[in-house]
Amino acid sequence: MRVWPECVPCVLRMSLETIRAAVSDEDEVARLFDKVLAGQDLSVVRSAGDGGLRPAERVGEVWRELVALTGDDDLLAEAKAHQNDLALSLLPAAREFVLASPDPLYAAVKLAAAGNVFDIMIGLDAGGPSSELLERMSSRWVDDAQVEVFRERLAKARTVVYFTDNCGEIVFDRLLLEVMSGYGEFGGDDGVAGDDNHPPGAVGHGRPEITAVVRSLPVINDATLTEARQIGLPEVVRVIENGISFAVPATVLSEVSAEVAVLVRDADLVVSKGGANFELLEEEEALRGKVTFLLLGKCGPLCDTLGVPRDGLVVHNA
Repeated sequence: MRVWPECVPCVLRMSLETIRAAVSDEDEVARLFDKVLAGQDLSVVRSAGDGGLRPAERVGEVWRELVALTGDDDLLAEAKAHQNDLALSLLPAAREFVLASPDPLYAAVKLAAAGNVFDIMIGLDAGGPSSELLERMSSRWVDDAQVEVFRERLAKARTVVYFTDNCGEIVFDRLLLEVMSGYGEFGGDDGVAGDDNHPPGAVGHGRPEITAVVRSLPVINDATLTEARQIGLPEVVRVIENGISFAVPATVLSEVSAEVAVLVRDADLVVSKGGANFELLEEEEALRGKVTFLLLGKCGPLCDTLGVPRDGLVVHNA
């Protein structure tokens, strides 16, 4: 996805949000923000195709500059733990909500996509959990036809790679992965989805082998192995790091570890969470026909690119 003019204020807002989360002194906030401004090429003309950076890569560049300026490689550690705690407080009710649904997979997909609201790019406190959040999340628009394509892909898949994104959001990823893997209370019928003998929430033949992939290095509020363990994700599926040697809030497929590269190559289905992963993975020819993007339509340019309404739930099969 190319850089749009709207990307520039998002990058700057992320920078300021991150600085304010890490520094309380206003003079120091201003000093650090000035340094970020001075060090950035914020041109929207130089797109990735002509030597520029895509939005997620620009965010990574700003993050690395902030780490160098502060000496703290995990500036949002407290914020990440807080986001996970907020989402975990909602997990029991969310699980009951999905279990009570006539179509658990559909409900879990919607909540996982809606969980992408936990994002530093729209503010650390935006969309935080409340007593009404589950209903608001699940009632958002989604393209039902795209959900059905995902269901069909999952029903046929024996191996799945699941690229995670933000903290908080990863709790709802856990819930979807419980459904996909048949973990705990979701370990019932393994039959083909959608006929009279098998509930539409079932995923098909035997459960697939699923590997969830998290960031190796801290970057903004994205989940690393530390935060994945905090929310109990390794209890549900295998969890590994992406192996990328520099902090970037997305998956640069050419930079992942050899282990992740092989898993992606051999996977029947790749699930990609979040807008930044979409930006970097949408053009990967190796993923054509087997990648499903799940995210919230928070960004005007991204919604225009995908043809979805603002704040709608994105299930996009490429």
